[in-house]
Amino acid sequence: MEIQLLGGLSVQLPARKLHLGTPKQQAVFAMLAVQPGQLVTLNDLVDELWPDGPPRSAVANVRTYAANLRRTFETFASGHGVIVRQQTGYRLTLGPESVDVFRFEMERSAGREALMAGHVDRAGELLRSAVARWRGAMLAGLPLGPVLGARVAAAEEERLLAVELLADVHLRSGRDDLAIPLMREVIARHPLREPAYALLMRALHERGDHAGALVVYDAQRSHDHTPRATPRSADPAEQRLSISYRPAR
Repeated sequence: MEIQLLGGLSVQLPARKLHLGTPKQQAVFAMLAVQPGQLVTLNDLVDELWPDGPPRSAVANVRTYAANLRRTFETFASGHGVIVRQQTGYRLTLGPESVDVFRFEMERSAGREALMAGHVDRAGELLRSAVARWRGAMLAGLPLGPVLGARVAAAEEERLLAVELLADVHLRSGRDDLAIPLMREVIARHPLREPAYALLMRALHERGDHAGALVVYDAQRSHDHTPRATPRSADPAEQRLSISYRPAR
């Protein structure tokens, strides 16, 4: 069984895809999926589904959503015991390896470590696999409360770091033709992303397109008066990506 969160919520069984019901019912399952093996209380679920204040029927509604999900899974032999009810809430019994966002994080971390160790080819394999797990925005189409909203934001930051590390791998391998479109796409969506500018300028410079590198440099400077999109990372592999590359005029 594979739980997919990266590009919309879906659950894949060997022979079919499960229908998980209404958006709020799917949000209940998403709360369990981002915390596999952990108890998610009724109060947690109510706060997530109705962050602006729950209706009187909130607890009953959550119990109905959870019961519907359990029935959906238990229709199939492989789904028995996937969601268990405990005194104060519910728990997903599957491990993190069954959820795509955790597999992505494991591959990104392993790819970063391989790159720091100088194993460029292995780093490329891991990072390509990690980035390819994203089919679109995490939990696209679902209502996001405080927990899921924070989890989605953190995962998107991890995705950007993975793409930047992959671009670095491409540059180390002499493939500026692969690094350039990756970084242009990141900058188009995140125009304050410093590491992406640095990598794109480096790629254009290595290609011999010094004029193009200057255009990118000037574009980055035009955003300098705006607060940074994200704090600098303390991670050495990611910190080196944030060092600005300044092309000579």
